[in-house]
Amino acid sequence: MKRTILSIALALCVGCAFGQTADKLMKKYKGVKGMQYENITKKIQNLKEEDDPKIYKASRGVTLAEFASGVLPENKAEQLQKDLDALKGFKRIYHEKHNSNDEPFSMLKGTYKMFNNVQYFAVEEGEYVTELVARIDADVNVGNLITLIHLKGMIKQEDVPDMIQMEEETDVNVKEEMETGNVLIVINGQEYSNLHSAEEATEWMKAQGISWNHENMIVGAEAVKEKYPNTDKKVAIEFSREEKKSE
Repeated sequence: MKRTILSIALALCVGCAFGQTADKLMKKYKGVKGMQYENITKKIQNLKEEDDPKIYKASRGVTLAEFASGVLPENKAEQLQKDLDALKGFKRIYHEKHNSNDEPFSMLKGTYKMFNNVQYFAVEEGEYVTELVARIDADVNVGNLITLIHLKGMIKQEDVPDMIQMEEETDVNVKEEMETGNVLIVINGQEYSNLHSAEEATEWMKAQGISWNHENMIVGAEAVKEKYPNTDKKVAIEFSREEKKSE
């Protein structure tokens, strides 16, 4: 079973000039409070052929693999696109966009059915990609769930979908979990077992006069259990109040 990487966080953007390189772009987003980030380079390099021959073959040239995931409001998602478009030496080699969540992309496996925008920006060298940033958007009803995946190395272009696919597989259907109310609601650090959805939590907080400006989602039983040991939920939605920094 592969561990999910899709979590939710709020990212702040300060202008596309900062994201001129993929390293700076990833540093910018992983440094935001609440952003879920992991460097999985060693995991990939230590992968054994018998574990997954296809992915093993595709990943042999990888020297760096990292990802960051978060929920962005519409204006921040637009700024992220400007950052990606401003990457020096990169060009967009793949883009597929859907207007509904009814069907998954043919290139994606796993149980997520709500991908609506996938883009690959890459530095090409013949049949190889030497650096790649993938942006994957998913609609999970609490905002724009965006995952950024950053790869470096000598990767054949035909193997790129296998590399990205490995990071997208999960045993959690977020949409189904949310529709059935099988989620953990956390408000300002406190767990609320009587609340079962983001919508229910929002209405309850409004009624109680509780203010918040940050939403964060953790996806995957292992990841949720790591932070909240007393729950068996596969999805946790966190609401919190974050004070704005003075200029």
